Amino acid sequence: MVRLNTAWNIRRHKTKASESRPLLRKLISDYGGAEKADWEAISKEIGLTAFMCQKTYYEMTVAKSSNKLWTPDEFDRLLTNLRSQHNNGGAYDWDLAAAAVGT
Repeated sequence: MVRLNTAWNIRRHKTKASESRPLLRKLISDYGGAEKADWEAISKEIGLTAFMCQKTYYEMTVAKSSNKLWTPDEFDRLLTNLRSQHNNGGAYDWDLAAAAVGT
């Protein structure tokens, strides 16, 4: 009997994902980075689904880097950009603001 979406199953996969992080980093590097990575091939080597490999990679990189505090310089660049957009009378373009801050 296969148990899907149970707390036990989710906890087991989270443990497996966290244990496989060093191998995941190595395989992503071997494939030339996350943009070029063959997630299906990586998932077969690790023993997780391709989605779980991608999610684990995201948690290792993007999620952690976006939780850090901004430097005073980054905050100043954000305010300057938003004030400029406000003075132009348009709606805020958050992609433009992110590009100005460098995030």
